[in-house]
Amino acid sequence: MLATEENRNANSPAPPATVAFGKTAELMKRVQRLREVSNLPSVYYLVQSYVLIFGVALLAIVACEFLLASGWSPAWTVAPLIVAIVFIGAAQHRPQCSGPRRSPPYVIQ
Repeated sequence: MLATEENRNANSPAPPATVAFGKTAELMKRVQRLREVSNLPSVYYLVQSYVLIFGVALLAIVACEFLLASGWSPAWTVAPLIVAIVFIGAAQHRPQCSGPRRSPPYVIQ
């Protein structure tokens, strides 16, 4: 028998409001809270990346200047520069610097 307004008990709770695919409104509210964007982590990751890149570049410059001041051949400055290039490239492509991921796995219980 179908539940109609006439035969539904007045004391029974109303069914939860549903949205697309049977998700409840409460679930959708929880999802929306997770999707809120905050600039604070983004600024933190940006500052962290710039500090790392600046530090690596500074160390490479200091190493090159030290080698040249010590009388080494300028060809020896290639090694610190290659190491700096590798570390700067790695710092620019770190996955955690791109901020929080907006794709699964977000598990809502």
